[in-house]
Amino acid sequence: MSEKEQPRLASALAQKVVDTIAPTINRNVNIMNAHGVIIASTDAARIGTHHDGNAEAISRNAIIRVSQADGSAGTLPGVNVPLALNGELCGVVGVTGTPHEVEPLAGLIALTVQLLFAQDYEHSRSARLKRATLFLR
Repeated sequence: MSEKEQPRLASALAQKVVDTIAPTINRNVNIMNAHGVIIASTDAARIGTHHDGNAEAISRNAIIRVSQADGSAGTLPGVNVPLALNGELCGVVGVTGTPHEVEPLAGLIALTVQLLFAQDYEHSRSARLKRATLFLR
């Protein structure tokens, strides 16, 4: 990936984060990509589906708090926190629950995802450089 390319969230790593954190916090967690597609979730049936709350969090680059459920829209109370990698918005973490209770959790999950993806990106970049160096010898 060149420095100019949009960072991508890897669904396997995102799902590992969800699987590790969700049981501890006892909340539903979704991680969406920049296009609003759920790439990791505590509800496997939602993976690959569109998440409506994602678009507003991305477009405003702000935490979106949903206070009331809307059955017709399929939304539950909770928060949606934007994810940034290399300074670029690339997704959203959503956590269900009373917004003032889950916002700190969602922020912590977002930070965890960002750090893990940055580490994964650097590891992959380092491995590519090493392979290129070996190839040039």
